[in-house]
Amino acid sequence: MTTDNEAYFDDGYLLYVIDLQTGKTKNRFKLPRGFPSLPVVAGDLLFLGASDGGFYAFDRRDWKEKWRISKKGYRFDFAYPAVAHGMIYFGGVERYYYERRPSVPVGASLNHPQGGVYAVDALTGTQKWMITIEGDPTPIAVADEVVYFGDFAHNLFAVNAKDGKKIWKFTASDRIRRVGIMDDRAFFSDRSGNLYAVDLKNGKAIWKAAKRNKVVTPLAAYNKLVYYGGEENSLYAVDALTGEEKWVYRTTQPCLPPVVANGAVYVACKDSMLLAIDAEGGQERWKYKTPHTPISYPVVGNGVIYYLDEEGVMYALGSA
Repeated sequence: MTTDNEAYFDDGYLLYVIDLQTGKTKNRFKLPRGFPSLPVVAGDLLFLGASDGGFYAFDRRDWKEKWRISKKGYRFDFAYPAVAHGMIYFGGVERYYYERRPSVPVGASLNHPQGGVYAVDALTGTQKWMITIEGDPTPIAVADEVVYFGDFAHNLFAVNAKDGKKIWKFTASDRIRRVGIMDDRAFFSDRSGNLYAVDLKNGKAIWKAAKRNKVVTPLAAYNKLVYYGGEENSLYAVDALTGEEKWVYRTTQPCLPPVVANGAVYVACKDSMLLAIDAEGGQERWKYKTPHTPISYPVVGNGVIYYLDEEGVMYALGSA
């Protein structure tokens, strides 16, 4: 992830702080014990969860621990935290589900682990509310003081960001993936590759598209279109109003999640190609052959594209 002048990535043991102007490492920070979640930055604080049952806030000025929440028997390495309204929202799940899952008999109770979504004051670490759900939640989205997330039982929830009270629940046909918000609609795919649009006001489906080329990446939404990487090694754009296919760009290998900025869709693919596709018409603007296969989706800021490759090298390219 990046801020205005810094980028952060980890190798499972150390968190690296990279100067975006020079590409040099500014700092190395030892991570908490256990696998870390993706970090999120707000102001002078960096937040992340870990598989040791802790969720942490660190001061970016001196990298000292600001506060910590510990929950015995839980893990927060899939926390996918989101910051809004002075709060940090994140998810966790029972640790033993992942540790014992391979040996659990079919039909055993561990197929339905307990998870939770937490709302915590970002400055103090004081818990405001917690919701118990089945399994760990999807990455959390926040819009207009409403928090959106899915659970193991195929449900998409909308809850009040201030008190955690449920506003509505929508049930999909399979487990829900990452949720995106645009134009009073929630867009998401499920594990079967279907694509959905749900009304944010009442939680009712506007459309469901059973895609022939199933959705396999997280979605990107921009200017009435929804973008995704498909099962057949291609990038797709669909109409956000109807779910109908608008255009398709054929690739030779699977691609990472697309990112939209400045009227272009940027996507890194496993054939070591970084692509810029016109967001409206689907025409190729340019492509760049990377020295090694990218392992991160592109991050775009200040006219520059940043990505990380399989050798652990970070790149900065002009986006024009």
